[in-house]
Amino acid sequence: MSIRQVLAVVATIIGLIAVPLEASARQAPLVDPERVLMINATPNPMTAAQVRGAIVAGGREHGWYVTEDKPGQVTLRYDRGGKHTAVITVDYDDKGYQIRYASSVNLNYEEVNGVREIHPNYNRWIQILIRSINANANAAPR
Repeated sequence: MSIRQVLAVVATIIGLIAVPLEASARQAPLVDPERVLMINATPNPMTAAQVRGAIVAGGREHGWYVTEDKPGQVTLRYDRGGKHTAVITVDYDDKGYQIRYASSVNLNYEEVNGVREIHPNYNRWIQILIRSINANANAAPR
């Protein structure tokens, strides 16, 4: 076997090892956050409509838009540059809200042995969304 053939075999082996490592580096466990409770410092609690308003306004500030709206639940969609899309459902009432993953495009989502994984940016986008919703809820008149 020539040096060139040995190098080709070594390069092939490295390529086979590197591809799964690269793919896993672009995945993290998908985290559906805990239900967020609206704790008020004022004597007037929020209404479900105010919670919904905070969800929609908080989402809009970061590029999420409503694709479906029914009592107690909104579906939000985030499109990152026409290449990556995330869709979530947000169940809400006058006490708080719960965000759940619905679907995605080009975010490396997969479920293996009951473990859901997705591109790490998804979890970051959700945390940014939660902070924005909460900021809007705190600013809502009561």
